[in-house]
Amino acid sequence: MVSDQRGSAAVETVLLVPVMLLFVALMVAGARLHLARAEVTDAASTGARAASLQYSAGAAERAARAQVHRELHSTCDPVTEVNTAGFARPVGTPAEVRVRVRCDVFFDDVILPGMPGRITVESEFGSVLDTYRRRR
Repeated sequence: MVSDQRGSAAVETVLLVPVMLLFVALMVAGARLHLARAEVTDAASTGARAASLQYSAGAAERAARAQVHRELHSTCDPVTEVNTAGFARPVGTPAEVRVRVRCDVFFDDVILPGMPGRITVESEFGSVLDTYRRRR
């Protein structure tokens, strides 16, 4: 006995296309989140390094914020916190400067049920100050 298979391809297509579109949207959202995390981590690292090369706390904060903005200006509007307490330590003692960067990643253009409109990505990095270099 042979069964009639007419129309089965249309039913399969109707069932599989939304699943495939959902899968592609999830891949796009995951890739965007992964790239944003990598960029924020890199920005925190280079911001801390730029701050550690300065001689004063004020210059370190300006340098870190400028470097983070240069790194992330096309990705998001970063919020940068710079901890320059290490500049108050006397020369000859180990110290570091820390930079924390927060960035909102938007998913408005990736339409997924249950997906939030944005996710906040955060990273912190420290860089040591030269122990025997003058600090102001």
